[in-house]
Amino acid sequence: MKDPKISSSELFFKFRELYSPSESDTLAISSVRSQMAKEIDAYDAEIVQIQRNLEKLNRDRDQLKSYADHYGAYSRQSGDCPTTSCFKYLKRLRWRDITIDSPSLWSTIVIRLPTKTYFPLPRWRSIHEVVKLQLLRSGRMPLVIRFMSPKLVIVDDYTLDIITETLVAHRFRFREIRGPARAITRLPSGLLGSLGSLIMEDYMEDSPYYVFDLPNLHTLTIRDGVPIGCFNLPQHVHTLNLEFRPGDVGAVVYNLSRMQNLQSLTVEAYGLCTEEDENYFASLPTLTSLTCRNMYFYTDTLSVFLGSIDAPALTDLTIIGGAIHTHAIASLIRRSRSPLRNLTFITTSYATGIVEGAGFIDIFRAVPDLVSLTIHDFATSDTLSEWLLNELRFDNGHDHLLPKLEHLELAWVMPSVMNPADATMNLIESRHIGCSSYRGRETDVPLKSVALRWPLLRDLAFRRMESTGLQVREVGPIQEITLMSKYQ
Repeated sequence: MKDPKISSSELFFKFRELYSPSESDTLAISSVRSQMAKEIDAYDAEIVQIQRNLEKLNRDRDQLKSYADHYGAYSRQSGDCPTTSCFKYLKRLRWRDITIDSPSLWSTIVIRLPTKTYFPLPRWRSIHEVVKLQLLRSGRMPLVIRFMSPKLVIVDDYTLDIITETLVAHRFRFREIRGPARAITRLPSGLLGSLGSLIMEDYMEDSPYYVFDLPNLHTLTIRDGVPIGCFNLPQHVHTLNLEFRPGDVGAVVYNLSRMQNLQSLTVEAYGLCTEEDENYFASLPTLTSLTCRNMYFYTDTLSVFLGSIDAPALTDLTIIGGAIHTHAIASLIRRSRSPLRNLTFITTSYATGIVEGAGFIDIFRAVPDLVSLTIHDFATSDTLSEWLLNELRFDNGHDHLLPKLEHLELAWVMPSVMNPADATMNLIESRHIGCSSYRGRETDVPLKSVALRWPLLRDLAFRRMESTGLQVREVGPIQEITLMSKYQ
């Protein structure tokens, strides 16, 4: 029975003095105390993080207010701005997945260049402030710079110099620049040292001769009639896309002769060549992909260009347009001994002549290792004639063309074949090993897949081919490729 003369606290201390906890009890108590201390620290850290988030939200609010003050003037001059991109992101993602502070939202900077005609100073100051804000908010992200100006309008050099001074400190983050030739040639070469991609367009007659000093550039695009002769192109690019004027073939081939690392080339030319263009020759030992676009039938641009280059490593060749000079193509392949594996022909309705299917046979004999063949005939020609389809069949009666062909794609608008379904089916059945009429030899490679335009696929016979192991797919809706010359 409890002694009434002893208080509860005194009784507790007496029991504590008599009790000696074991080592395990001591460790358990210590562990609990340590865990409680960690939880307290975690709560403290969370409170600190909440305070930081609150401070960042306040900064976002203040900076967005500043941005909104300048956005009105900026949006009237350009439809492509960071706020637009931001809203597109926020429509697809939840707020908790992305914040307005994400640097990637600010890494594409569109600069509306002032002109000498009319550009209010307050509006230019607003654009300048927007650029500075984007440079700040993009953090350390690689930058894409797009200069915009009305075509055929002279850019004001003074304001361009101001924006250049703003960009200098961030030059090591530049990855792509796109803009008119007049603006790009005004930029100091040191500003573009880290550039990986350059797109130059909208040539003006006062654009000076320019020598590129871009050691890290891997992709170069020149279009909108920029004369190639006005530029000494970089020698180490891997991908080159050129649209050149009539008579510029010589300048193009000369620049190509200096490029020993070029892997992919796309050229688009208009008009007739001059006689002096034929005096140039370029050997492209590393070129693997070549695309020629918009070479009109009535010009000799394609034949002159193909006759001026050598491409011993070429594996992919695409010809798009009205002019398909089969002799020049076959000569390039034989001269270069190219190991061509993918070949594409697309004729357009702008062709003023007929490309006979017989002209392709010489090319097919020059590419015995071809794996993929694509022919789209948008013109009313004999490109996909019944005779050509029969020549591509495996038949013991003659030598087999394209013995290693695995993928075939055919499409036309108005076939010259009386019954295209029958002619195409006979071709496929002779090449597909799953068919009873397969005529391949031991050294031949059977056809693995075909892509055909929708009218043919309405024939149930083509659908039944899938049961034999052949992959059959539909060529998407055929749309005329508009390649009208800008310089006619």
